[in-house]
Amino acid sequence: MKSEPTWRRYLRFWGGDPAGDVEDEFQFHLQTKIEELIASGLTAEEARREALRQFGPVQSYRNECRSIGKRRLVAAARGEYLLGWLGDLIYTLRVLSRAKASTLAAVAILAAGIGAGTAVFTFFDRLLYQPLPVREPSRLIAIATSPFLQSGKPEASRYLPYEAYLNLRDANNTLAGIAAEANFGLRESHGRAKIEKPAWARAVSGNYFEVLSVRPLLGRALAPADEAASADPHVAVAGYRFWSRRFGRSPNAIGSAIYLNDEAFTIVGVLPEGFYGTRKGSDEDLYVPIAGNRPSYFRQLLEAQLIGRLRPGVAMRTAQANLQALWTPLAGEAKDRWKPQTHGAAVVCADASAGYSGAEGETQGSLRLLAVIVGLLLLMACVNVACLLAARGAARRHEMAIRLSLGAGKARILRQSLLESLLVALAGGTAGVLLSLWASRLLLIAFQWRDKPIDLAPDVRVLAFGLGLSLVTGLLFGLAPALQSLRGARVALLPERTVAPRFASGKALIVFEVALSLVMVAGAAVFIRSFRNLRTEPTGFSAERVSVISLAATDSEDFAPPTSAALQLADSLRATPRIEAAGVSDLLTFDDTRFGYTVAPAESPQDKRPTNTLRVDGAYFSALRVPLIAGRTFTDNDDAHSPMVVILCESAARRVFGQQNPIGRSVAVGKTQAQVVGIVNDIKFTKVTEPAPNVVFQPVTQDWFGGARSPGIKLQVRSRMAPDDIAALVRARIRERRLAAAVDGARSLEDAIGKSMLSDRVRMQASSLFGALALALIAAGIYGLMAYSVARRTREIGVRMAVGSKPAEIMRLILHDSLRLALVGIAIGLPGALVLMRAVSGMLFG
Repeated sequence: MKSEPTWRRYLRFWGGDPAGDVEDEFQFHLQTKIEELIASGLTAEEARREALRQFGPVQSYRNECRSIGKRRLVAAARGEYLLGWLGDLIYTLRVLSRAKASTLAAVAILAAGIGAGTAVFTFFDRLLYQPLPVREPSRLIAIATSPFLQSGKPEASRYLPYEAYLNLRDANNTLAGIAAEANFGLRESHGRAKIEKPAWARAVSGNYFEVLSVRPLLGRALAPADEAASADPHVAVAGYRFWSRRFGRSPNAIGSAIYLNDEAFTIVGVLPEGFYGTRKGSDEDLYVPIAGNRPSYFRQLLEAQLIGRLRPGVAMRTAQANLQALWTPLAGEAKDRWKPQTHGAAVVCADASAGYSGAEGETQGSLRLLAVIVGLLLLMACVNVACLLAARGAARRHEMAIRLSLGAGKARILRQSLLESLLVALAGGTAGVLLSLWASRLLLIAFQWRDKPIDLAPDVRVLAFGLGLSLVTGLLFGLAPALQSLRGARVALLPERTVAPRFASGKALIVFEVALSLVMVAGAAVFIRSFRNLRTEPTGFSAERVSVISLAATDSEDFAPPTSAALQLADSLRATPRIEAAGVSDLLTFDDTRFGYTVAPAESPQDKRPTNTLRVDGAYFSALRVPLIAGRTFTDNDDAHSPMVVILCESAARRVFGQQNPIGRSVAVGKTQAQVVGIVNDIKFTKVTEPAPNVVFQPVTQDWFGGARSPGIKLQVRSRMAPDDIAALVRARIRERRLAAAVDGARSLEDAIGKSMLSDRVRMQASSLFGALALALIAAGIYGLMAYSVARRTREIGVRMAVGSKPAEIMRLILHDSLRLALVGIAIGLPGALVLMRAVSGMLFG
């Protein structure tokens, strides 16, 4: 028997029936062997048995050959599937390259939306969620107290008495350690020496870096022994940025002396790059130990911020219960020494793996609002691109019908459409991530964080977010075109119709986009109105052309401000041409921490009212143009040797004395009695949005009412000169008169007030910008839809004009469609705008 050619058997083996081919091949070889044995003299039956014996376990061979065939078929199917994807990818790239204008428009729209979203996510990640660069940050907890208010809602207090820190640190059995950060800082100063960019130091406990598990880059970190009363010399640890700026990254910084409040500290270590403490966005130059042997600043220590590290296997709930058991008797014993708010307070533990937020209060609310606005903008971008692709898909319905008639399946058409959307989304996402680097820096400028050590370089988390956002948006805006392609695939190839097909999905998307744009524009309008109300809200004084020059003492050992020098400088400035008025105060309204005492009639000391105190000279009121209602202002005779006098604001006088005349009467401010000599107009103190508080003015030349006081003093100068020019003039006067003072800063009072409106300004600017982008997107979306609709109705329009329709009627017909879509979108968007206004009402003013 003539054997079959090898190439033919090979082709048969790789046919479509592996089992049949294997059986045929086996029977061929078996029959050939039988014929050879018969030719050698065996009978047919003997030849068959001998052939089977020589072949061995035939069934196992059959199964093995069949499994090989199946694997070959599966591999071939997979290769064919991948080749199909490759073919679809090449075809999609060709389709997109043919429509360059629409593709680039879609990529640009998505890049704007994804870039803005990625930039906001980067801010949230860096300021709220990114773990501290320390060992096992998940074991760090923040320790605070939460007194229950009358409303029943807890309000956490971040700072605890330093005495409480010492007791909790030594007595607990659930934490590996508790560290403390004081609520005050130390400023670099050395006699009369002028220091460029003076350093600031944070006072921390000796075990601060041990609890955080931070190893220094050079030298050593602070140790508990540095906090002992006998510790000498005083030591400090330098931050990486300060070390780079001051010492040029030289190892010789170790052992160098630096003067903080005229006290020498020796630098013993340098922290690693990237560690900036537990406060996101902070940039502490130096860290010094809290020590009781330094009365020059330790007596100002009021409270400390505590952070602890859990022992392995200890839950946060267990640690909180342990600390509460220690806190309750401790607070009871110290109720006469601690603040009243600590009485009956509960200990609260929170996750501190990410440290303390760099955006709190209104700033964090503005970031969250910005995230919502960016989300709406991204949604509008998706809708716009969906309209663009859906219109293009509708124009390709005949192509899809031809592909269907040639055997393309619905899954293949759906895959082709989604692949096109995903490619556009990935291109837009890539451009968006690059754009987010620029947008993140704009956010830094908007929130005035340009000088903060906030690393906005994209990392794995940011890139993963950008990729995920691209994929989600690709699926989101690609769904409608894909479904439209499926509907077109079900339609047989028909001749061109004289009337354009309906484009219902595109119209629905445009309606949705109009509704969203109305919500965003309405939000922008209310924030603009709110900010305008803030700018025009009376503050009780005039900040126009007022410069604030901050002064610091150069030879004081107890933080006493250079009051005498400030008064002499104010007298000198008042005699200077181009300067209208100059006054002195210890605090700057809208910027500094307020000092408060209670005020009550001397005859009824139990009728106490909370107040804010402000120490000023008599010229302060004319410099800020605060109207005098009754009595007089302060004079040179109101000094340390004369009886204590005060001036009350109008609301404080009314709340303390009612309708009675307060001039000449005595009041108890804290534990000190003083005579009321004048009444002035109410002034806003910290925020324009807050009502004018009770303010008590005290002469700067008299003693403080209590122990708390401001370490600096400020000149309030009304002039047409720039703040820096006035500061230069003040420095010259200080040198001429050899005064023990130094200029610590210069700014305009309007800037201080504007800083208090930062969150409102950011909300107004962001909502206005994105509202304008929303209008641009909706205009582009309606234009694209109507352009497609008009192009598809060209034949219909020609017929109408042929039978007598005028151009104005054709124009009215087209505009009717677009206006109908806009009106439907407005009707849907109005309730959403009302809901938005109610949701953001807490952020609005007036």
